[in-house]
Amino acid sequence: MNRFENQTVLVTGGTGGQGSSHVRAFHAEGANVVIGDIDTERGAALADELGSRARFTRLDVTDESSWSAAVLAAESAFGALNALVNNAGVQNPPAPIENTDQATWSRILDINLTGTFLGIKVAAPALRRAGEGAIVNIASTMGLGGTAHYAPYVASKWAVRGLTRTAALELGRDHIRVNTIHPGVIATPFIHEPAAGATAAIADFYSPEPFAIPRARGADRRHPTSPVPHVTRRLVHHGVGVHHRRWPPPRARPSGRDRMSTPDPTGSNDSARDASLSHLPDDIRRAIEITPAAGTRERIIDITTLGRRTGRSRRLEIFFYRAAGNTYLCSGAGGAATDWHANLLANPDFTFHLKNGIRADLPARATPVTDPAERQAVLAEIVADLNQPHDPGTIRPTRLEDWAESRLMRISFRHRP
Repeated sequence: MNRFENQTVLVTGGTGGQGSSHVRAFHAEGANVVIGDIDTERGAALADELGSRARFTRLDVTDESSWSAAVLAAESAFGALNALVNNAGVQNPPAPIENTDQATWSRILDINLTGTFLGIKVAAPALRRAGEGAIVNIASTMGLGGTAHYAPYVASKWAVRGLTRTAALELGRDHIRVNTIHPGVIATPFIHEPAAGATAAIADFYSPEPFAIPRARGADRRHPTSPVPHVTRRLVHHGVGVHHRRWPPPRARPSGRDRMSTPDPTGSNDSARDASLSHLPDDIRRAIEITPAAGTRERIIDITTLGRRTGRSRRLEIFFYRAAGNTYLCSGAGGAATDWHANLLANPDFTFHLKNGIRADLPARATPVTDPAERQAVLAEIVADLNQPHDPGTIRPTRLEDWAESRLMRISFRHRP
């Protein structure tokens, strides 16, 4: 399906892990792509590989004249510029704030923030000449919270959010939409290779394996590149005024299907087997009994538990799953130790917060899964479900053995006192 036929998209940082994935995704759906990057050799090779609908232009995002040349190259090659993906970014060497030098701070903000600012500034007139357009700024989940030892990067991504909202207000009347996407951990060299000036990679400071999404390839909607063409297309073809979307509208749920893909040998349904759901309102029960078509967003909840050491209330974000007729919390592939598991072992009573679509605060109790047969059956269902092709955007393992050390707890929902 050529959703972007006769559309021209400029992608900055277009030779990197995410950047090249964005380029290939747009190209696969019919777009003319302009690859902007400072890596001339890799950029030219990628353009040659993709053929006549691809161009490489050397682009230093911190240099306004370089931006002007890139936009001119896009218009000269393909007649108009219809979308900009501000993807170029760098990470700082990990260090506490007091040990971070000003040169590092300035370099990170120059590329991540000033580069995005200059892109919007220079591309806006070209998008206006095209009649309408879209700008997608690639931020980060680090732009939604704090992360120790990465102050310059975190600050830059928070600032990109504010810049994006301001640009959307200014450009909306010209039918130019501006949005951010906040990727989580994606398995690219960005997390597995040291940042400039560092001797260790991000992955050396914590294990991202339970959370990392495999590197995106092509235009496959199952991979993390998929939101970029999706958001861009909606904006190019339907962009009027200012509207900030954080999530796409909910998908219709298939009827008559259990949460997981494995058939129920007893022939009963989930609600009949899980008595702890029977007292819940229908809409909340349906939100918990999510189907195999559910994506990552619908699996994310918060839990409020007591810290095992402090005894204080803590709210944590986690994924939940439905399998074998029950609800489970699972640490994911890799099995890294997590606070939620230790806290629930010490204090099994907690609050289960639905927060996407239906919102509800449900008293619940966690029970460790100690039966090897139950554990094997549940993990097999989870892996089978996450590997389904109709489960877009999900963090998917590829092998059951990757989940051998996963922490697994069964959840029962209690009546309110």
